[in-house]
Amino acid sequence: MNNNYICKIANLEEINKKWDYEIEKHPEDSRWKVWKKQFVESVKQGRRICYYGILDGNIISEATAIINKDDVDKNNQDLINETTAYLVAFRTIEEYQSKGYFSKLYKLMEEDLKNKGYKKLILGVEPCEEKNKQIYFKWGYTNLVKIDVEEYPIKDGKTEPERIEIEYYSQDDFERIVENLNVLKNAFFVHSNTPNTPNAEYHFENINAIETILS
Repeated sequence: MNNNYICKIANLEEINKKWDYEIEKHPEDSRWKVWKKQFVESVKQGRRICYYGILDGNIISEATAIINKDDVDKNNQDLINETTAYLVAFRTIEEYQSKGYFSKLYKLMEEDLKNKGYKKLILGVEPCEEKNKQIYFKWGYTNLVKIDVEEYPIKDGKTEPERIEIEYYSQDDFERIVENLNVLKNAFFVHSNTPNTPNAEYHFENINAIETILS
């Protein structure tokens, strides 16, 4: 990874620059102009936060956190609340993929959101995107929240909007992990401080602890 790579919360000038790049890259698809308008307006109103990875002045990766349920359709408003953010628009320019650039950007986004008080993060992935799903699983997104359909604006030359099935996964909550570790610690503490504790009681305490973790 190049040492000149920086990750940051994007400002409006950078956001407009990135969207103009995407519009120029997709001249036959007018939906990018629609998405740009919606995106910029949402950032201005504080409904989403955009994160960019910048290398030598060029935006090479991006990710966005939607933090207001009014910024998504009704089907997905259950994904967002005061302590839950919905992550979207993960992109990295092809020549920089699989080199650690996006992972560094993601870590910044996760840390920033948790510092802002968000305790749960949710993202969506198409069922066919097995490579991406494996990456997300490694990042802790193992809890299937729901399977639903997202609707995209009508593409040029089409009469119906594009509908795509999406699987939504949440990340294990950090506070829940800490709480479960404390349950295990207490189980071992009970055993170590109880004279002549039979092995059966020791195993019983640990089984209860494991059941708590899996619940």
